[in-house]
Amino acid sequence: MKKNGQEDNQLQQYLNKLLDDMPLLEANSGLTDEVMKSIQQPNRESSHNEAGAGTVSRRQPYIHGVVAMAATFLLIHSGVFHKILTIDSGIVQLSAYIEKLSHLLSS
Repeated sequence: MKKNGQEDNQLQQYLNKLLDDMPLLEANSGLTDEVMKSIQQPNRESSHNEAGAGTVSRRQPYIHGVVAMAATFLLIHSGVFHKILTIDSGIVQLSAYIEKLSHLLSS
């Protein structure tokens, strides 16, 4: 167990050394200016999203319904739904067997 911890520690040290030795990439010269301009400009995207928020919220239940229908279809088609029902009936049978066994042992 100690050996595994030592290997983990050595791996971490090796990865840290690789990261330290990697060359740093320089950003474009105009990147800072572009970021500062986008911060200083009025936020046009948020006002656009607020205007379209009504359409998104009206469509959302339909999208969720379609996703739920597709998931149900896939579960039924792949046989997972049947397996879930089989597991449920198996658990019921197992619990009935355990109940009978416990009655027999307590008698």
